[in-house]
Amino acid sequence: MEAIKSFPFHRYAEETFNFGISTTAKQLGSIIDRLTYLGTCELFLDPREISLRTQLPNLPPTFVDAIVERQIDSLESSLWKERVRDVIKMLLTHRLEIHDESDMPIRKARTLIRCLNFMYRNGVENVNEMGWDVEKMGKEVERVLGGEVSLFLLCFNFFAIICS
Repeated sequence: MEAIKSFPFHRYAEETFNFGISTTAKQLGSIIDRLTYLGTCELFLDPREISLRTQLPNLPPTFVDAIVERQIDSLESSLWKERVRDVIKMLLTHRLEIHDESDMPIRKARTLIRCLNFMYRNGVENVNEMGWDVEKMGKEVERVLGGEVSLFLLCFNFFAIICS
């Protein structure tokens, strides 16, 4: 955890940060992957403890969002494990909270679409306790992107038919 906290985020532009930008950023990504998998699949920590959002309160939201997204990416290959699904639900919820607290419309739309994808792959009934609603999420994506989402609406309607 200390390696993540001591990473020199100040050297990178918030808007363009990604884990492929430099060798040190790649190493940070590997550390995040290992910590996330270890906490989820070996130590069986509570999903709230696994999310690095709560561990990095002084970091700008853009960086925290990138880190939490990396955590989700690192667990997707283990999605067949029920425990992993619970952690990913929490991480997606944390990403939505980050977007609600800051101005990142494209990232918010991407996260909402990722939530819809998660619901499709794991069943709507598995996320009822999260308060996620397919129709509300679709409308929020449309609102955030300014209504220029006709292709998305076609896919959204298809998804809604499948889930009902």
